[in-house]
Amino acid sequence: MGKEKKESKKDKKEPKEETVKEEVLPTKIDFSKDYIGQSIPIYVKIIHKKDTFVIFTDEYKKSIELKEEISKIKSIPIENIKLYYPNKRPIEDDTMNHDQQIKHSTNLYLCLKSQNGEWENINELIG
Repeated sequence: MGKEKKESKKDKKEPKEETVKEEVLPTKIDFSKDYIGQSIPIYVKIIHKKDTFVIFTDEYKKSIELKEEISKIKSIPIENIKLYYPNKRPIEDDTMNHDQQIKHSTNLYLCLKSQNGEWENINELIG
């Protein structure tokens, strides 16, 4: 009759797995897809002071849709949002992104209206 040795938790050492958390930019763009004759999905970087975030859109959508997305993300009324190019030129709401040269990875600056009804100074936001 043999005695079986029970393994205790102390005897059993499992290697600890170290996980490295990588920040990956989420993407909905399938670069392997052929977009000939179709609208092209793009992402636009929205910059406000030290806050930067990405919005996925389409080059043939109207720019007002960018403001609608910002409104959802930031819980800000659309009428309190203005977007500007880095050269301080304002974005027109009723024009398509493509027609305003808003392309993949374009940087736009967010300007907000304060509670007292005054707009932030775009010169201070962009520098």
